[in-house]
Amino acid sequence: MFTSGLLIIPQKIQWGNYVKAFVDGHFLLYLKTIAIYPENGIRPYLRCMDGSTYINDLDVVRSTDIYGETLASKNGMVWKSVPKGNGDTYLTNRSDKIVLYREIFDLTQKKTLGYIAIGVSQEYFQNLCQNITKNEKESVLILDKNGGELVKTGTLPEKLEDYLTGEDFIQQNYKEREKHFTYGDHEVICTQTDKNSSIVCKVVPAYGLQMQVLDIAYMPLILLIGMLIGLMPLLMIISNLMTKPLRRLCEAINEFSTGDFEQQVEVMTHDEVGEVAECFNKTTGERNHGGKLKPEYRKRWAEYICRYIEEYRNRGYHVTKLTMQNEPKAVQTWDSCIYTAEEQKEFLRDYLWPSLKAHGLDDIGIYLWDHNKERVFEWAETIIDTETTSMIRGMAFHWYSGDHYHFEALRMIREKYPDKQLLLSEACIEYSKFSADDYLNNAQKYAHDMMGNLNEGMNTFLAWNLILNEEGGPNHVGNFCDAPYLFDRDSKELKESNILGYLWHFTHFLEPGAVRIGVSRYTDKLEVTAFEKDDKITFVILNRTDEELTAHIRLGEYCTEITVQPKSIGSGVMTEWK
Repeated sequence: MFTSGLLIIPQKIQWGNYVKAFVDGHFLLYLKTIAIYPENGIRPYLRCMDGSTYINDLDVVRSTDIYGETLASKNGMVWKSVPKGNGDTYLTNRSDKIVLYREIFDLTQKKTLGYIAIGVSQEYFQNLCQNITKNEKESVLILDKNGGELVKTGTLPEKLEDYLTGEDFIQQNYKEREKHFTYGDHEVICTQTDKNSSIVCKVVPAYGLQMQVLDIAYMPLILLIGMLIGLMPLLMIISNLMTKPLRRLCEAINEFSTGDFEQQVEVMTHDEVGEVAECFNKTTGERNHGGKLKPEYRKRWAEYICRYIEEYRNRGYHVTKLTMQNEPKAVQTWDSCIYTAEEQKEFLRDYLWPSLKAHGLDDIGIYLWDHNKERVFEWAETIIDTETTSMIRGMAFHWYSGDHYHFEALRMIREKYPDKQLLLSEACIEYSKFSADDYLNNAQKYAHDMMGNLNEGMNTFLAWNLILNEEGGPNHVGNFCDAPYLFDRDSKELKESNILGYLWHFTHFLEPGAVRIGVSRYTDKLEVTAFEKDDKITFVILNRTDEELTAHIRLGEYCTEITVQPKSIGSGVMTEWK
């Protein structure tokens, strides 16, 4: 930030945290719009924080005068006042702005890669100018290089304004133009740092050419110029931060088009520019709303996955399991990509597995499907064969369809592929499907599904969320959920939901390495699962009814009776029964 004239920039600035590099802690409050138009056909990056909308068609943008003027500036920064309701690159403009236009130019290849426009609230410049005038008799006029008015404050004589905005004054070489001159009853002090930059003029009454007045006039003008000059590199920094990864992406895409599929786009940002690099190889051209991985980019995607795992391992995270795609049959408003079982088999066999082996990552356990369990068996049948079976550790599944049943599909997997693990890779209570207030019922759904999966051979259960805020977020698409812990942001209180208590009966008593044993029930009102390890039997019993039930626990000749309360879960450990 700017502190006493010192510009301090973090060593690494990403789109998500560039707000830290800022003038007096306030500038980015006035940053209203950003647009990047790549020249190679990638969809533009358009962001408006004030309700404005950009033209999204580059061909239309190319037809504007400002586009031609920007390219003619030879990588310079062009400034223009864009009043509310008007604007070259805006379909709708909701606020008065000063807009910076700049060409994205590759100096090595001598060609244009794109075009960028950054809109700053005119209020920001207005405040700067007002701060350096003592009264209404003094004025500040900031012009673009063509004499167009950017900002004006105070009272400026009409004839003087006509002169300052006229050709005789504007067309002068900025290096040769007088920096201080008298015009009628006023003293004018002006400056321009380069041929494309704005022209800043301070006008004060002459008062008999009193030097004291001139001294007073010069001092704030110097401050203003310093702030504006400081603003320009800051905007340049922001511009470069966004355009650098775009420039590298453009290069990679051009090389892809020639048949060089070995190109790697290193994405260092977590913003929309980074997202472009991550999703340009999909048929939809976006991360969301389904789409398919283009076949020509399968090798590159496999390499990207390997790089991802390597970076995590290099940072000390022990990655052991991998699914190829979350919910490959779902077109979602969040990140999604569609596969058929045949397509995923081909990707695994011909691209992903060879890449993992080449990178020494073949110890990673690959799990197929990663979607609702009713289709898990048919997916396994399609993909698992004599060639692929050694590549696959197991099947991953979710619980979001039906009443969380379909346990039979897991049984068929276990019977036909006994060497494959069963991993529940995602489960949560979505408020869009279930009640946000019935915490007890939500917890019982967890237990019901857990027990059904365990009884059919599930090896691992992963809850989707461990802690969320009081409304079940944050969530960028409004898909709020229940969770074991809910943190109230107002009271700063961490609350335990019923889910935590129900999960405890499994996580506390079922030990790693335990083996499931068979159970039989005399009623379907009770649900039970049991495991044995080290001469110790652990059982969990669930009563989802509204009545108190009696259960007889029998093992060989040993028998005992327990009472299971309504809407409750219980667990027990048996150590002496032989």
